[in-house]
Amino acid sequence: MKITDVTFHKVNIPLVTPTLWVGGVNRAWTRTIVRMRTDEGLEGIAETSGGDATLGQLHALKEHFIGEDPFDRQKLLNRFWLVPTYEGMSGKYAIQALETACWDLIGKACGRPLHDLLG
Repeated sequence: MKITDVTFHKVNIPLVTPTLWVGGVNRAWTRTIVRMRTDEGLEGIAETSGGDATLGQLHALKEHFIGEDPFDRQKLLNRFWLVPTYEGMSGKYAIQALETACWDLIGKACGRPLHDLLG
């Protein structure tokens, strides 16, 4: 199985009541949805925090996943060990989402729920 495509969709969810916290006021919550497809017709889905910065990291990293087997996710992740060091939370969010999409594909390929695979 090989990954053939990875797409992203930024979603901004307005809050009915703004949330006040130490970082200011949140009037909306931004998430990014990741859809990863394979040559076998499977689709892995993940979501992560972050807006434009995370989206930029995802676009920069996605080409490293095209043509790879999602079962080889540790090999893929080893390439990005230092991304969070240089790119901060947006890099961490991007890698987390791509890994989660791989796990979703693995679960679907095995016909098992992800909690069975992770324990």
